[in-house]
Amino acid sequence: MPLMSAHQQPTKLRSFVTYMGVLIKRLLSRSYSEAIGEKLLNRRVILLDSPITDEVAEEVIAKMLFLQSRSRQEPIILAIHSRGGLVSSGMAIIDTIRELDPLVHTCCVEDAYAMAAIILASGTRGGRSAVRNARIGFRETESSANNSELERKRIDQVLIQRTSEVSGISATVLRVLFASGKDLSPIQALDLGIIDHIVDQFDPGLRA
Repeated sequence: MPLMSAHQQPTKLRSFVTYMGVLIKRLLSRSYSEAIGEKLLNRRVILLDSPITDEVAEEVIAKMLFLQSRSRQEPIILAIHSRGGLVSSGMAIIDTIRELDPLVHTCCVEDAYAMAAIILASGTRGGRSAVRNARIGFRETESSANNSELERKRIDQVLIQRTSEVSGISATVLRVLFASGKDLSPIQALDLGIIDHIVDQFDPGLRA
């Protein structure tokens, strides 16, 4: 095997140092996120801050069931900052919310679109909120290779009907919101009955 030339060694070393720096930063970031998540959970707060996938839904549901096992009287707070995701995964979260004994207060802490907006509206009535600068928006589902246009419309109708049932918003209003896809300010969401309160900031009480 040929020996590495002198000019190659610094390049290799710099690459290794850069790689290790990125790896350490990721590990520290993950540890920090896990620590914050644990603190939030101790205060009965669950953070939904990523695209809604099967794995994310399973984690949120597991945390809600865990908090129910700790207390069936104290409410659970679901803080939302997500642009949506899989319909089936989002509906699994909504179905769980409906079956829990504790009240589930939802709060949009930055933005809530598509399935995330439906989850926001599905919180316990009287306990749904958004921070003052949040953005909220419903979206029609997209057609794909696995879904025909007819199937897409059927899914949208199911989502509209379910959202109407859990939120109290009329299906007629929801059809317009889904079709337009426009962003709603917290004031507009409040007027439509999507949320019940506007808050200046979301404070989970993590200060020392």
